[in-house]
Amino acid sequence: MRTTTNDIGLTDLQQAFINEYAKSKNGTQSYIKAGYKVENNKVACYSAFKLLRKPYIRSAIDNILQKKEEDLDISTSFILNGIKEIAINGKKEADKLKAFELLGKNRRLFIDIVESKNLNVNEEISKMSDIELCNAISKIEAISQANEVSLPAGDLKSSE
Repeated sequence: MRTTTNDIGLTDLQQAFINEYAKSKNGTQSYIKAGYKVENNKVACYSAFKLLRKPYIRSAIDNILQKKEEDLDISTSFILNGIKEIAINGKKEADKLKAFELLGKNRRLFIDIVESKNLNVNEEISKMSDIELCNAISKIEAISQANEVSLPAGDLKSSE
């Protein structure tokens, strides 16, 4: 892929990464599928992490995801209203229970509480090597995919 920029200043590789990430929400695999040349998955993981910290990359991803949502006419309230309807009027108890569980999760009623003793996350992260950081990101991506969770753009702050 040649290195050109589109009308909003993204390279072909960046645009390919954005498109892949909007589909899979997996930075490592999106980086590789976009066509970036990498030595291994750890390099791809770290490079994807760096790309995702760039506000203009996150903004482009968010725009694609918002457009997909609008095209499907699916909003948060639409989804929650559908789940609420099942919780109240569902025929099967299992369906009702699952609906209530989803509504509770949405309201963050069931948050796993992790006990920590004066753990300063930023300090811990700054002590990590690139490989340790990449491993941590890979674990988070795996958990996120298993739980079908997508982080909002505001959760990744750029230090640039």
